Amino acid sequence: MLGRMNDFKVFSGSSHPILAQQITQYLNIELGKIALGTFPDGEIDVQILESVRGMDVFVLQSIGRTYKAKEFLFKNFLEIASVTG
Repeated sequence: MLGRMNDFKVFSGSSHPILAQQITQYLNIELGKIALGTFPDGEIDVQILESVRGMDVFVLQSIGRTYKAKEFLFKNFLEIASVTG
């Protein structure tokens, strides 16, 4: 169960950062700081840039029916792994 508004963080995946920004604005909270990138060899890099210890964490990543659905889903798994330690 969610407690106060500062007991959780919301991070955006790469598929729809504008939607994530709109959601966090509606909730009147800041979007979590995350760095997403791709190395030259195609490996995906995910870095959570703030502490999430003891917080509930939500990662927003739409998948949809795009040619990048597998990539977005894989990035979502990496983001979840990054925040769970």
